Amino acid sequence: MPIYSVGKVCALDGRGSKTVLTIVGGWPPRLPLTVVRPSDHFGKYVLTLGCKCGHKRPAPPQTPAGLAGWYALLSDVVRRLRCSPCGRQRCSAMVRPETKRKG
Repeated sequence: MPIYSVGKVCALDGRGSKTVLTIVGGWPPRLPLTVVRPSDHFGKYVLTLGCKCGHKRPAPPQTPAGLAGWYALLSDVVRRLRCSPCGRQRCSAMVRPETKRKG
């Protein structure tokens, strides 16, 4: 993972203010994903659905869209989901960007 430092040093004698921004990762920097509806970001993300019992599974955005439609609120859809192993409605969702394999 490359590390980049961008900025300029205003004074070399130590009295000036330094402006340095360190970017870890690739360029351009990725902004955090904010997904409110399944149609956000054109569906180019992956949901990780989890339960308090410890069960987790990845899900494409088509999963909540198939239940309630592409324009429903994701928080409302996740509240309706039921965990397969324990059968309770204690699900939560995390969103991460879709990654493509090289080669």
